[in-house]
Amino acid sequence: MSMLKDILGLDMPMEKILTCTPNTKEYNTIRKWRETRERADNLNTENSDMERRMERMREEIDIERKEFNNMKEKHSQKTMNLNKKIEKLKQSIKNEAANKDNAIREQYRDRMEEIQQIINDSQTVFVEKTDVVHQLNSSIVKKVNN
Repeated sequence: MSMLKDILGLDMPMEKILTCTPNTKEYNTIRKWRETRERADNLNTENSDMERRMERMREEIDIERKEFNNMKEKHSQKTMNLNKKIEKLKQSIKNEAANKDNAIREQYRDRMEEIQQIINDSQTVFVEKTDVVHQLNSSIVKKVNN
């Protein structure tokens, strides 16, 4: 019996607990204890429910965090890949510009060589024709003098 008294947590003799009548101090104490015990049980149940909901929320937050990190990683990879492509395109543009400049310089040099060759050929023809004119002139002068 003393164990039951200890379990109930009441500070009164067991005989009074077992023999109490309505509207007595002992009866009201037992009733308040029962109401308090029911309230405590309800609060414990609510607390357990809240803890389960909190655990589910934590799990959902962890899942969301993992998904966010995965998306962040994917976007980071895509950004790095796009930056690499941009760098390759920039290098390609630089290479094409350099190749174009080289082709233009080469064409310019070829044209200048052609022009120089035409000038040289023209001078050769001019010298030859000048020689012919001089020879004709010399020949005419000789015939006139003879």
